[in-house]
Amino acid sequence: MCLIIIYYLIFISCCKTLAPKYSL
Repeated sequence: MCLIIIYYLIFISCCKTLAPKYSL
């Protein structure tokens, strides 16, 4: 379960980083 949470946090951080580029 811990790995799922870690990957989820990484996914959110990636989305925040790529948001300005892809307008998500």
